[in-house]
Amino acid sequence: MKKKYSLLALVITSLSLAQSNYLVENFNYTAGDLLTTHNWMEHSGAGTNVIETTAAGLTFTGYVGSNIGLAAGVDNTGSDINKAFDGAISTGSVYTSFLVKPGVIPYTDTNSNPYFFHYGTVSTAPNLNSAFRARTFILPGTDPTTQIKFALSFNSTSPATAEITADFDSNNTYLMVVKYTFNATTTSDDTASLYVFNVGDSFTTEPATPTIGPVTGSAADATLIDAIALRQYSANQNILVDAFYVRTVWDLVNPGVPLSTKSFDNKSFLIYPNPASQGLVNLDIEGVKDITIYDVNGRIVLQQSTSSNTLDVSQVKQGFYLVQLTTAGKTVTSKLIIE
Repeated sequence: MKKKYSLLALVITSLSLAQSNYLVENFNYTAGDLLTTHNWMEHSGAGTNVIETTAAGLTFTGYVGSNIGLAAGVDNTGSDINKAFDGAISTGSVYTSFLVKPGVIPYTDTNSNPYFFHYGTVSTAPNLNSAFRARTFILPGTDPTTQIKFALSFNSTSPATAEITADFDSNNTYLMVVKYTFNATTTSDDTASLYVFNVGDSFTTEPATPTIGPVTGSAADATLIDAIALRQYSANQNILVDAFYVRTVWDLVNPGVPLSTKSFDNKSFLIYPNPASQGLVNLDIEGVKDITIYDVNGRIVLQQSTSSNTLDVSQVKQGFYLVQLTTAGKTVTSKLIIE
């Protein structure tokens, strides 16, 4: 038994040294689920056309979130939603990587504010501070039936010419990274940057020059960032998004481990029996729960949403694991041994 717990201590130490995930969203739910049933909060739209999971996820060779779970369709007017993450970030840089497929319908909408993603600060849930940062756009391309352009602004609802890319094929899947950097020199010198990668591009290290940026804006710097948001602005949208990873370093390859700073009375939840034989384990938390099990290398071995107080781990091999459970916007973690 002493050998077992010495190994467990080594496992937990190795996990703590891995890259921390402030948020991971692979939409590993049932097709057609409303995201608001999975800890996304609506801040605009009054329940109209709430964003749902799609029938298939997106793939991008080499990316940590490729081909895990489903995707989400940001494809209508109405509901805008946000998801808070553990641990507000107020220094250094925050990186949000995700996959996006713009869609092949003509982007001919004349909406003057066609941004679909941005950072936010959660005030009184589910509301966001209205000072959205790093607004990320999809605009019509030279040929709007087959091409789009990406754009980024620090805070403006209309990007400047220098903040717009060249044409991209609207039917391809792209890996995007939206970066926000806090600078302490003055109250208005933070920057936002956008990186766009095609399949086959190298993305293991941060490029010296982003696709767009760094850009600044007229608004004051963000005090902190603790949420990402998806926006629906037009029925002409046909955007698919997938595999969101929020981190404070550039790492698009390694799974990392969950950062758990929001908790239930600052205690881990009870999972038993533990150690467990392969089969069912009990979860001592009521309600709908998003559950992710990580192995000692930070790889996801099981991910599901359930309202049950039991979890089937019969397909999980013997070993040591970290179990992350999220419900009602709060996240806790616990260790699990399967014998």
